[in-house]
Amino acid sequence: MGILSHCPKQAKACLAPEIIQQAAFWLPVCPVHLIADRDTLVLAPPEVLELSLSQAQSLINAFNDHFEQEGYRLVAASELCWFLGSSHKWQLKFPSIDDAVSMNLRDAWQQGDHAQQWRKLLNETQMLWYDHEVNHILDNQGKLVVNGFWSLKKKSWWQLGL
Repeated sequence: MGILSHCPKQAKACLAPEIIQQAAFWLPVCPVHLIADRDTLVLAPPEVLELSLSQAQSLINAFNDHFEQEGYRLVAASELCWFLGSSHKWQLKFPSIDDAVSMNLRDAWQQGDHAQQWRKLLNETQMLWYDHEVNHILDNQGKLVVNGFWSLKKKSWWQLGL
C-alpha cells in the first residue's frame, strides 16, 4: 500500500484555508525513525511506526512551539501524513521515501542549495523529540520512536496561498 496512500494527492484536500495561510510553502512529510550505526544512517519504513494521531499531534505541538520564531509549522493530516510549512521555498532534492528506506542515507542525504539548513532543522528536531514524553512511552512499549521526518515528494514544495 505504501506511505503515500496515507496522504491526499493535493494538500488543499486536507488543509483548511486558515492553515494554508500560515505558511507560503508546504511540503508533505512523514514521521520517521532514523537508525544510526557507525557509518550508516538507515530509515525504518514509516509504515512500521505505531503512532496514534494524538501522539503525532503532541510531537507536532512541541515542534511548532520550538520553531515558531523561525517560521516553520507542522500540521498533521493523519498520524503518518504531515505537512511542513515554511515562509520560503527550500531548494532541495530528496530520495523518494521508498528509495530512502533501502539505502544508506549518509550517501543519499538531501541535496541542494538549502541542504545544510535542512540538516540543521532535522538535527534540532531530533534533539527536541529525543526526550519527548511520546517517545518515552513508545520506547517503554518496545515501539520505534519518532526522531525525524522525511519528504514525501522528491523536490517540490506546494505554494498554496489563497
